[in-house]
Amino acid sequence: MFRLAKALACTGGALLLAGLGPVAGTASAGTQAPSTGTATARLGEFHQIRNVSTGLCLQALSGSFGSLIFQANCDSGVALQGWQTLPPPGRDLLRFESPSGLCMFVGDNPVNGSAVLLDECRVQGKDSVSNAEWTASAGLPNAVSLRTQVNGRDHNLCMSGTGIALAVRTCNNNSFDQRWLVGF
Repeated sequence: MFRLAKALACTGGALLLAGLGPVAGTASAGTQAPSTGTATARLGEFHQIRNVSTGLCLQALSGSFGSLIFQANCDSGVALQGWQTLPPPGRDLLRFESPSGLCMFVGDNPVNGSAVLLDECRVQGKDSVSNAEWTASAGLPNAVSLRTQVNGRDHNLCMSGTGIALAVRTCNNNSFDQRWLVGF
């Protein structure tokens, strides 16, 4: 709870920075920049995730724990726009991991408008963190909606591109704001 409150406290600054344009990212040694090619994606490679409605890409404000994820102009040179799609072991769900090793995450009790942040993908003694798991509406690569799964429960909340900051909103199958090009 404290981590979520701390991350949300940074939201105002993140929105200000996002309004100024993309945040320049630098890749650390061994980190790949996101791919922009049209070849079929394979799990475990870094690719951009683009919103169908806005045409903008998902980008972490930084590679740090609790960092806000927002939409920015797509730039293949920005490592913070790279996302590795990983299936949790033995589950039919997905995780989206950044080059820093942190995943897209929602809080323990997500509601309409909850922010999507960077958090742990795994904790000691477990394969993955349930708050970092998502269900895609179709196989990848594809234009899909992404539903959050928290503690093994579907909250009928989907990643939404209706604002600069990435949030989950009540799923609407007819909304292009909730459609993401993943794995291209």
